[in-house]
Amino acid sequence: MDIAEPLEKSISVFEVRPGVTFPDLTVVRTPVARAALADIIKAFGIEKCFANYDADQDRVRNSVLRSLAERGRAPEIGELAEDLELPSDTVADHLSALRKKDLVVFDTAQGRLVGAYPLTERQTEHRIEIGGQQSHAMCAIDALGTGAMFRQDIRITSSCRASGAPITIETADAGTRIKSADPDSAIVWSGIQVSDGVVADSLCTVLAFFSSAQIFEEWRAGEHPHTPGYRLSLAEGIEVGGAIFKPFLAGIGPGA
Repeated sequence: MDIAEPLEKSISVFEVRPGVTFPDLTVVRTPVARAALADIIKAFGIEKCFANYDADQDRVRNSVLRSLAERGRAPEIGELAEDLELPSDTVADHLSALRKKDLVVFDTAQGRLVGAYPLTERQTEHRIEIGGQQSHAMCAIDALGTGAMFRQDIRITSSCRASGAPITIETADAGTRIKSADPDSAIVWSGIQVSDGVVADSLCTVLAFFSSAQIFEEWRAGEHPHTPGYRLSLAEGIEVGGAIFKPFLAGIGPGA
């Protein structure tokens, strides 16, 4: 995407529930964040996610997201059925549809639910502390968008993709702004890798934190010189994360 191109003309926007659209274009203000968002949406192939997305699927996915935050793990089908007061077979059918849309993630070896963007019970680089519970995010942009989705401030504990040095980030204003970062030179690389299946195993692998712009540039020159993407400040990264994930739980539940 040309950074000067109007974002509204470059991507599709979907209504995920009455009055709530995905992505939330109002939170991306800087040109580079808007360009990164547009290319993430295209690489994800978001049309497959929200075409024919219905209210029943929405209820199931929302319950999965809340369980990941509250339990620190993905729920079993029986737990979802109890939470939603639905038959287990019905929940399983909805999860199957959501899996085909790549809105929930399963462990292929075990055949069980392990996550829903942005959260996963898998051990990743990005640990999220929210409401006293810990979970993991699938990538750096997912981590930065989690607070806005739940309308809560969070603490992110991650590491530099190049050096492994720890990176700690705290948010403010209900997860919509960076409160602090250690080191304060930390940045986000929003790499672009087109998904041909599960985004958690493709695009998410090139969305990472780095301790500094210099460390990132040295790493990229050696490891990914030909992979397109955007170097973002943490403030720009939280704009992108908020645009993607804020709509997921907007208009429902506490604080709606």
